[in-house]
Amino acid sequence: MPGVAPSLRCAPRRLYSFNMRMPGSTSNPFGIPRLSSPVLFLLLLACTAACRPHSVNGLTEEAAAAAKIPGIVVITDEFYPPYIMRTESGGLEGILVDLWAAWERVTGVPVEIRTYSWSEAQERFSRGEGDVIDTIFDTPERRRYLVFSPPYARIPVPVFTHSSITGIASPEDLRGFRIAVKSGDAAVAELVRLGVSDLSLYKSYKEIIEAASRHEVRIFCVDGPPAYHYLYKLGIDRDFRQAFILNQGAFSRAVRLGNESLLNTIQRGFDGIPPSEIRAIERRWMGSELPRSPNWRLIGGGAAAASLLLAFLAGITLNLRRRVETATRELKEKILLLESSEARNLQALREKEVLLQEIHHRVKNNLQIISSLLRLQAEDLDSPEARELFQGTQSRIFAMADLHDRLYTSGNLERIDAGEYVQNLVHSLATTFNFYGFVCDARPVHLNIEEALPLGLIVNECAINALKYAYQNRDPGTIEIGLYQENGECVCSVRDFGRGLPDGVDPYVASSLGFTIVRSLAEQIRGRVRFDSSAGFSVEVRFPLPKDKENPAASG
Repeated sequence: MPGVAPSLRCAPRRLYSFNMRMPGSTSNPFGIPRLSSPVLFLLLLACTAACRPHSVNGLTEEAAAAAKIPGIVVITDEFYPPYIMRTESGGLEGILVDLWAAWERVTGVPVEIRTYSWSEAQERFSRGEGDVIDTIFDTPERRRYLVFSPPYARIPVPVFTHSSITGIASPEDLRGFRIAVKSGDAAVAELVRLGVSDLSLYKSYKEIIEAASRHEVRIFCVDGPPAYHYLYKLGIDRDFRQAFILNQGAFSRAVRLGNESLLNTIQRGFDGIPPSEIRAIERRWMGSELPRSPNWRLIGGGAAAASLLLAFLAGITLNLRRRVETATRELKEKILLLESSEARNLQALREKEVLLQEIHHRVKNNLQIISSLLRLQAEDLDSPEARELFQGTQSRIFAMADLHDRLYTSGNLERIDAGEYVQNLVHSLATTFNFYGFVCDARPVHLNIEEALPLGLIVNECAINALKYAYQNRDPGTIEIGLYQENGECVCSVRDFGRGLPDGVDPYVASSLGFTIVRSLAEQIRGRVRFDSSAGFSVEVRFPLPKDKENPAASG
């Protein structure tokens, strides 16, 4: 295996050489001196496995697998703080160095870490150098030739812009700008996929941030941890802003396709590291909150201030309580006055309702007297034409009298059910004119007196017109009358299937009494009239219902 070293060779100080193979110089985890002979070492592992078949965290199986590996070479990025960094003396330090040192201690397999620029690291690994590549993102393209471990660190990938550049909030906004990226980085393929092709490639994240400090780079895409490290280190953190997060990556370890057994051995070794040790490594490089000792002077001042505040609040509370008691007493007095006034208002309202009912009752009685007088007068007339005139007037009076009667007998003095009102009018017309060809489909629509009375007169006028002219000599025929609501409007229609209008008669401008009454009443209720003489003759009136009315009628 190329480049295998007898110990973890990542710094000249050999801080992490846990496996010096000098006879008797160190002891293994079981306190037995290490022997230089590989054969004796394998026999020692075999004896240990036989004595402890169920060791904790699967270390027995790991030792058996690791015994077949003389050492491994790990290839990774050269500058990726806090995961991997160069010391002033040229050695390596960071989270990865400590993690691989712990892995070496758990497995007993020597580890050598080699660092290069990221593009060179990937190129060397593809040529067969090294056994494992670390700090690599798992992407579909790389899965064609690599096998990845589960991710062990989530890495945000932001895009940074100079503070003088605004208006960049998404990858689409980067088009037309030159973006600095690290050669071989997964962000390169992601930006190209999103249509950003003007890219300036650098060997490392450190070179990108250094170029930014020299004002050679204005926009760059660098993984979060090294970006924050170098921006603060070079003192340009106030000159650049994080525009948006391009994506969320994750660090994994990878081996070449077909070498899954090595990856399994490596993963079992990391699983054998105690979680407390991993947390300690992360705290060492990620840091932790500073310990805070209590500031007794501040606490004493706060306590004094709190005491004064409590005394002040107690005084305010006592004062408020007195004011609330006074206000409550005054409110009770006002409530008593309001209740007394409300009782008087209710009594006055009931008296007015009774008065209105009495008015409607008397108006209805007077109209019925007039209708009866007209009927008696019509019986003494010899002319059929004059008798029909009296009957028409009588039906109009009945329409008004019936409305007042409904208001008198109804518990609601404001509105009536126009559907029942129209049905009663049609029944009266059938009786008065001895015609039983009416077909009435009047659905519940609640109207007030200002709308219901004109509507009743319109129905009356159109029905009388159909009785007079649609069918000669009261020949059998049908007159359809409909009432419903639709789209916030009340729709009323009267239709016959008789002779229709004579030639030359325009109902929209005709000066006859019937058409004039229909047009005038429709205008009074802000309605629209439509006449149709294509098959018989029909009249349709539409007028708006007030928005505050809730009519239970179904839409027509």
